[in-house]
Amino acid sequence: MKEVLVIIIIFGTCLACHTKQELEEAKAPFEYAENIKFNHLYVVIDDSTYKYLFDSIPFFREFAYVEEADVDAGKESWSGKYISGNQDYLEIFKPGGAEGAELGDFGIAFMPNKMGTVDSLYSFLDTGADCIRRKVQTMAMGEGKTIPWFYAVAIYDPDSLAITPWVMEYTDTFMRMAGFTEEDLAREISHAEYTQRSVATRNNLPFDSANYRRLYERVAALTLELSSAEYNYFRKYLETFGFTESDSAFTRPDLVIYYQLNEGRHAILYQIDFELRKEVEEQSYAVGKIKVSATGRSA
Repeated sequence: MKEVLVIIIIFGTCLACHTKQELEEAKAPFEYAENIKFNHLYVVIDDSTYKYLFDSIPFFREFAYVEEADVDAGKESWSGKYISGNQDYLEIFKPGGAEGAELGDFGIAFMPNKMGTVDSLYSFLDTGADCIRRKVQTMAMGEGKTIPWFYAVAIYDPDSLAITPWVMEYTDTFMRMAGFTEEDLAREISHAEYTQRSVATRNNLPFDSANYRRLYERVAALTLELSSAEYNYFRKYLETFGFTESDSAFTRPDLVIYYQLNEGRHAILYQIDFELRKEVEEQSYAVGKIKVSATGRSA
């Protein structure tokens, strides 16, 4: 059973924008920051590594549900490889796999566990600012029909940085398609529950029979290299979502983001640390520029 959540946002250019100093000013944490969770990241890797990624690393077969998919979102389309965990997932592109995708680009998406949080976040961020971007992404359903898929909010990046953070929230229409009722939508819904119910609904299975059965529980930490511009841009999001900063790390109970500053061409994603659902023997693999290792409850 697979549930692949396929998301990438390309935000348009605004005609006017806040100054760089205004973008770098951190706000107090958002009132509902604890409801906003890490959901997925995407990264653009080289063609050769992308081509052989799944075939060259046997560990993936027990690690996660993996799939390569083409997505039609109406006015946009993309193609990527997906590594789906219980609480979050990874989206892997090669250059050109999505519009504007260049080698080394990566994005980090957050998602609330309660409907309506994105509207509250937009109101919190938007104090007359034209840099706060909000959009509705559609999903193609065939025969020229589309449905509203999710809402997204982001702070416009005036410097065309390689790192892209945003917050997204599925629409009522999409959540009902996944099998949730009106009563369900009034409470907190984790990514794990969404995946389980969506798989069960799509395959006409009892809810409890769609349990996640791979090792990948969640992303526990990221290690990044950032320029000062990228750092200041990214910091604004993280402090808004309740992360605290100390010793070159942004920390929250559900995720740690380590960083080092380097005025290079653009950001670099060095490492992803995973929490596993059960212990495994020590093992390691490599394909292209990617190395995978696992031991105990970590990978």
